[in-house]
Amino acid sequence: MEDEHENGVVPAVVDAHIKSLLSALGGFSPENPSRYVPGDSAIDCLRDLKRWLRLFDDKMNRLDVSRCISGTTLMRIDIPHIVHNWAVSPSALKHKLALAALELAVILTWPLDRDPETTTLNHYMHMPALQRAHVEYKDKLLDAKMGLLQAAVRMQLPAMAKSLRDRPPKDAALVKMALYIVRNAALILPPPDAADFEHKASLQRNLLICQCADQRIFAFLLTLSSNIEDFPEEDVLLLEILFHLVKRVSPSALFTPPSQRGAKLGSAMEALIAQEKAVLQRGLPSRHSRFGTMVWMTRADGKVTTLAGQDALGGSEARQLKLDAGKKFRPAAMAQRRHMQTRDMGPEPALDSAAIQSLREFVQNFLDGGFNPLIGQLRRSLEREASHVMGYHQRQFFYVVGWFLEAEMERRGSSKGSNSKPDSNSNPEQQKTENEISSFNLLAAALSQEMFISLYRHMRLAFDNKAWDDLVAAMRCFNHILLVVRQIYEASSDADVEIADNILSRLFYEQDIQDLLVGVLRTYNGQGFEFLDTAIELVHNYTHLLSAYSTQNKDMQVRAKRARRRNKARKQQPADAAPADLTGSETDEEEHAASKVTADRRFDFQQFLQRFAVQPIVDAYVAYTQFYRDLDNAQLKRAHRYFFRLGFKQDMLVMLCRVDILNLLYEMVRGRTPINPTFPIARDWAELGKRVFRKVVQKLEARPELFVELLFSKSISMAYFVEHGYEKKKALPETVRVAAELEFRDVSELEDRIRVLVHVLYGQGKHAEVKWVADSVAEGIRVRMANPVGPVDPNPSQSTVPNPPDSLQTPDTLLSVPDNQTALSTLKNGHLRLLLSVVGITRPTTDPETPSSPWHIPSSVSLAHLEQCSSLLALVRLDDVTPDAAAAALRLVRRKPTSRAFLSSSDTDTPGFAAGGPTVRRSDMPRQPSRRRRLRRASADISDDEAAARAQRRREKEREKARKIKSDMFVHSSDDDSDTAAQDGEFWRREAEQRRANEEAFLRAQRAVGGKGGGGDAEMGEKRAAEAAKKRKLVDSESDEEMDDGLPTFDDDDDDDGDGNVEREREQGAQENEEDKDVEMEENQDPEDEDEEDIVTSRKRRTTGGFVLDSDSE
Repeated sequence: MEDEHENGVVPAVVDAHIKSLLSALGGFSPENPSRYVPGDSAIDCLRDLKRWLRLFDDKMNRLDVSRCISGTTLMRIDIPHIVHNWAVSPSALKHKLALAALELAVILTWPLDRDPETTTLNHYMHMPALQRAHVEYKDKLLDAKMGLLQAAVRMQLPAMAKSLRDRPPKDAALVKMALYIVRNAALILPPPDAADFEHKASLQRNLLICQCADQRIFAFLLTLSSNIEDFPEEDVLLLEILFHLVKRVSPSALFTPPSQRGAKLGSAMEALIAQEKAVLQRGLPSRHSRFGTMVWMTRADGKVTTLAGQDALGGSEARQLKLDAGKKFRPAAMAQRRHMQTRDMGPEPALDSAAIQSLREFVQNFLDGGFNPLIGQLRRSLEREASHVMGYHQRQFFYVVGWFLEAEMERRGSSKGSNSKPDSNSNPEQQKTENEISSFNLLAAALSQEMFISLYRHMRLAFDNKAWDDLVAAMRCFNHILLVVRQIYEASSDADVEIADNILSRLFYEQDIQDLLVGVLRTYNGQGFEFLDTAIELVHNYTHLLSAYSTQNKDMQVRAKRARRRNKARKQQPADAAPADLTGSETDEEEHAASKVTADRRFDFQQFLQRFAVQPIVDAYVAYTQFYRDLDNAQLKRAHRYFFRLGFKQDMLVMLCRVDILNLLYEMVRGRTPINPTFPIARDWAELGKRVFRKVVQKLEARPELFVELLFSKSISMAYFVEHGYEKKKALPETVRVAAELEFRDVSELEDRIRVLVHVLYGQGKHAEVKWVADSVAEGIRVRMANPVGPVDPNPSQSTVPNPPDSLQTPDTLLSVPDNQTALSTLKNGHLRLLLSVVGITRPTTDPETPSSPWHIPSSVSLAHLEQCSSLLALVRLDDVTPDAAAAALRLVRRKPTSRAFLSSSDTDTPGFAAGGPTVRRSDMPRQPSRRRRLRRASADISDDEAAARAQRRREKEREKARKIKSDMFVHSSDDDSDTAAQDGEFWRREAEQRRANEEAFLRAQRAVGGKGGGGDAEMGEKRAAEAAKKRKLVDSESDEEMDDGLPTFDDDDDDDGDGNVEREREQGAQENEEDKDVEMEENQDPEDEDEEDIVTSRKRRTTGGFVLDSDSE
């Protein structure tokens, strides 16, 4: 079979068509080789190339045309010269040619997106070549001689000068096209697998910044940012450009003076050299280095191991490492995750002095005039989820906000040193004006309450959806907001201090933010160093700022969530229990508790710190500290402050008593690669290691059994037990909600009642409580046997035996509760309370019950009843209770209904409602949960398939939005007025009306002839005319579809099937029926009306491709 691909890359027919179009586009003049001359049909060639790109690359998703163009001179020679020469040409034709070329450049430099769901074999074939071609395209876009970026901006200046109301869609597309070409130039990065990836990326970033400054692109961006209300749909394009300009650029490097910048680089180099020298000093060569070396090493089990090599002489630690390195077992490595810094951030650029100067001037101007308008507009667009907003714009928005906040802090820090000595000759009014301009009002859009709400909502949503990249950007923004607020709080102005106090009160009032910070560190599981570094820095700054604020505001309040009591009671209620009928004051209290979801409480800073003393957060800090070789002094200081506070201020040193943590502390201080000794924090880490080891040794000497605990992680309860030797006793709450009163279902015998309740309690794991009941009954029997006076008759008026005197009455037996858990169970467990009432144990008072209220056996309970209960308990406690038996016993107990009040005594004879009305008692049969509860439970338990389907729908929505943005926003910007879709529709409408008029005239002629000749011939003529009309309609529709695209197709993209043909036949049959009805109605008309119509002779029309050539003659 003949191969349809040329060189196995693209189809041969595609390559032939593309090259033929490029040959007709234009070239250099033979008379003047330096002058580019376009072809006669250059505009048509560019439009045809655009159609080919839309057909093959967008609709068919093949990338064949882009790959074919990448090997030509279209983007390297033709488009740059066309745009450069005729961008502002007075000729309308040349200007239209430049617009078409610029539009094609936007399409060719559009970002490449490898979606796993839509990726085909062509993507793997063409994507590497297209990535290399995009790097070359970027070099041409940034060519200073061609000035393509400046030409694009100059072409849209007339459209930009118009107001929003007077700007037509074509002019709006011109503004977007200029922004798109700048966005594409800033976004393109070299392939990550390239050998000079970092070097090439740095060179292109420097070139981009310098060219944006030289070609006045920065002025264009500042103009749009400061007047963003006139360009509401261009806000996200400005966001993308800003993001790709400043990503991974250190703001401190921009605002550092050149002299200090060189000193910092020199000191950093000296620190690296000193660190390398210290490492080499530990393994100096010896006199044995000239000979072969073999060492015998005795291991802990007494066996001897032979090691060979010079590194075996370094010491015992080096020998252990060499022994471990020789092991054959290698654990399976986890799949490497693609984090934010490697996916769309690129490497950290090394900017030169010219780029730093240009970018610093742009950042200063943007902060002074464009930050507040643009950030406010972007926040509103993101909140309402506008059609031009994509999913990644949230991440870019918070990253850009955080970066510019940090830049403003660096600018203020650098200006303090230069303005430390005020000029004595300056005017006080001028100094006041400068202070007002340089105040924090420039950052008002990022410090508003709406911004805090959007930030927290995005953080919570990203955390719940496990979108770690979005969460990192939001946490970085939140961290810089806290730092800015701290600078405002430390300002000398009273107004600034008051503003900072209000901001902090709003931030610290919400406990949900504290819960989120705790949850972020608790759920760390290999999300990358950037995620961990950002989270720890945010927690560090938040904790220090909260500590200072809570110290100054002793009565600080936070809003904490409270669970709904009524809903919680419903969840704890058994499925077979009858619903509660609460009335009176109890119902009012329950409704009040259910309505108050949140409540204010006093803030306790120590309790807040205790939430960070759990094992998952300790593990997160340990994982962060393991990067100590790559951390700077500030990062090491954050980790040191946490471990010091945990071990010695919170007295939770037992959380650090683990082998891997102790080994890490040793490696950081005395290991082979310790902390850089030039860091000021190195001495603090050495002191921390000494104190930790001293305390651990003391504990191990006091209790040698703790050696086992060095191998395991510890929970809070286990840490308390290891520290003190006993479990921590929980304090009894002051008020506990008493369980509802229960009753039996058709269980009357005492033995059966005790057996049912014991089985239920055993099923709940309440063995200790049942044992306490049995011991209490035995204690009551012992007291009664010691005092053999009969019980007091509870009804003395109905008894013939007089009561004994008070001195001879049996006193009540007071019972003691052994522990707090049993005391709480006597209030919160309804089955235990029912068992106590069955055996005769009650409360001695009618006051509201508390956990400390006593229990007693009243004197009215007889000794025989107690002995019978004791024997039954001893017998039932020997039963082997299975889960089925416990469930069966649970069905024999129900909640006791409340009493119902009657309206009046006169209503007792006749019922107020009919049988089955609202006053009827509910059935004892288990009832199904309500439909609302059932639907709510179903929505909470979402299956994996449904979650995957929802994610698929979200991705499809994003793809559709991106496809719409790429196809509709700018592809029609260079079309001529004669090629608009409206005029095309008007043309086809006139053609359809002309064909319909011809068909009606033909039918009238046939009816006239049939009326004269006979009814049968007329009917046959009308049917033939209808069939001919249908055929012409089919031919016309097919020809319209062919003319609409104008390009040949090389794949069978026909999606019609049998169902489509059946539907088409049904529609044709319906048309025939309607036409037959019309014919019958016209046949029933009067002959006089038929004679009045003009007779038109029918003849065959000449058509070509569905167009009527001689339709006007009729």
